[in-house]
Amino acid sequence: MPHHDPTTRRAARLEEILIEELTLCESLLEAGQAAREAFIAADPEAVLTTVGLRRDRLARLEILEREASSLRDESPSAPPSLQPHTTRLRDLTREITAEETTLGRLSAAALVQLRERLKGFQAGSQGLRGYRGSVTVAPRFSDRRG
Repeated sequence: MPHHDPTTRRAARLEEILIEELTLCESLLEAGQAAREAFIAADPEAVLTTVGLRRDRLARLEILEREASSLRDESPSAPPSLQPHTTRLRDLTREITAEETTLGRLSAAALVQLRERLKGFQAGSQGLRGYRGSVTVAPRFSDRRG
């Protein structure tokens, strides 16, 4: 069994974490783009699906980041071999932030649209009440006389 010093093990684990974070961030970005398309298409089921997917990815990222943070606390200087991963992760984070901003605007617009539609339904149901007239209940039983 080869002997690895703690620094090598820490660097190897940090690299594994960064690679998994990159994969999750790319998936998160794709899910954000899918959510944007779902909002534009006014497809509530697709919106909910993408929201769930994004929530799962963010939860996993949070777990990985806690572990990475604890590894960085042991030795704050990251090995130079991790630089390309951290650079790509930073770029993806910027793209995800921009996508989140767009989704926030689309979500707000969809909410306004939904409120307007609900107001229309409410006004329509009030208008129908005027056409109903009085409700006459037919007798359930009648005797021989009538």
